[in-house]
Amino acid sequence: MLTSLGDWTRSTEGERRQLAIELAAALGAEWRPVPRLRGAHGLAAVLHVPSNIEFVAVPGGRFVAGVQPADAELLRDLEWNEESSAEWLESLGARAGGEVTVAPFLIARGPVLAGDAQRIAGDEAGWVTGNEDSPAAPIRFTKDQCTPILAAFPWRLPTGHEWEWVARTGGTTAFLNGATPDETESACKALYSAAYDHECADAGINGFGVWGLPWGDWVAAAAAPRTPHAGRGGAAMLYPWQSDEIIMQLAGLGDDGCANDEQNLRFALDLPPLAE
Repeated sequence: MLTSLGDWTRSTEGERRQLAIELAAALGAEWRPVPRLRGAHGLAAVLHVPSNIEFVAVPGGRFVAGVQPADAELLRDLEWNEESSAEWLESLGARAGGEVTVAPFLIARGPVLAGDAQRIAGDEAGWVTGNEDSPAAPIRFTKDQCTPILAAFPWRLPTGHEWEWVARTGGTTAFLNGATPDETESACKALYSAAYDHECADAGINGFGVWGLPWGDWVAAAAAPRTPHAGRGGAAMLYPWQSDEIIMQLAGLGDDGCANDEQNLRFALDLPPLAE
């Protein structure tokens, strides 16, 4: 059922809820199935009770990674404020990647939050949050600041291809949380000073039910799944006043395309054997 997004869309609601039950049982006593299906695609979800971190089961599939010619065309009609942005657009043709296959996996619906980081690592100068007054605000970590958080959990980071597959909602969108610049701008505005809520249904949520992707996340190389390798996404999206910011909302931009040295930390993990 999770082999491909096409297989998933043909499954019934009952089959999807049953998968959540089987996933939680396979993961262990600390896990519970989430009764509600997540996102427009109705993904099965499970909750890690001790940490209160929820994961969705992402169907696998094939897609063409990287910035595509059609993605670039969506940007060409915009009025760019910086000459470097226009020059960058001209170089997009060399950034298209090949077709890749993504295996089914689990990804956290939200990144590590301020309250989580406080509990695990204590006060840490320099953390940047979307809303400093809320323990449910996402934290932007440097690579070094990720170390104690990653050490506290057995989970890994998503790979760049996994992250792009999720950001494209199964390969269908050019931008994070949107198919057009206007859609992704609206998604970013929904996150301004926003806090994470398990039951949020639209603000900042993509078709897979994943929240906060426009803020940006650390991804890992496949060979070192617990080491932050590069940042994906990450922009305030103040368009049109800082129109170059929208570049960082391209799902296929690639590793460190925005050169941010602080990103959110979002966990991923492989499916347990029972769910394969």
